[in-house]
Amino acid sequence: MTSLPIRIVIVDDHPMVAEGIQSILESYDDVEVIAVFGTGQDVIDRVSDLEPDVILLDLNMPGIGGLTTTEILLERRPETRILILSMHDSPEYISSALSHGAAGYVLKDATGREVGTVRLIQTPHGVLLKMALKGVPAGERAFHIHAVGKCEPPFTSAGGHFNPAGRKHGIEAKEGSHAGDMPNLYVPANGELTVDVVNHMITLAKGQPNSVFDADGSAIVIHAGPDDYKSDPAGNAGDRIVCGVITE
Repeated sequence: MTSLPIRIVIVDDHPMVAEGIQSILESYDDVEVIAVFGTGQDVIDRVSDLEPDVILLDLNMPGIGGLTTTEILLERRPETRILILSMHDSPEYISSALSHGAAGYVLKDATGREVGTVRLIQTPHGVLLKMALKGVPAGERAFHIHAVGKCEPPFTSAGGHFNPAGRKHGIEAKEGSHAGDMPNLYVPANGELTVDVVNHMITLAKGQPNSVFDADGSAIVIHAGPDDYKSDPAGNAGDRIVCGVITE
């Protein structure tokens, strides 16, 4: 029995961004982009007859803003999941979006392109990170959890590595490592990578000293270069090229 594809609507007032997201999504067999709109009013007018499973919704648009649009859409079709698209994904923005009913944020790069998702799952032995990337530059890339849930280009807003124990950086360091240190990613030539990573040093449980859901949140960052696993404070990993705030 063949399952039906996930029906997605994209709402973004920047045509190039919308087209880029559509191109990536349409490469998946189990996804169908059923409509692309440039304003909140456009999707509000059509949500009932389109019946989308997911709406990717830009936060800042002309006319009706993303938060108000989210509320109206969920009143008309509560079973639809809404993911916010925004470069302004500070903890305040995320908290506001979630309180309006959004299901979460989509991981983006510095140009606003969607480059994949990371699902975090609590296990008895740490947190399982299930990563699916598409369109990331090929090569060996450092991959860390950073200490602040804020992703404003060039992503220095995410702070240093998540390091509640105050250790040195690096998997190979005697005094290490940071709780946010993880193995490098090896992205193939086509830019697509699906990988599972377990981090034993973090938790999703709020109130714990090593929880990624602390007062200022946390973010996942991919760097331009590899982590050398020993240099403090960041393994000489280079610029930050992808950032996504960790949300519940």
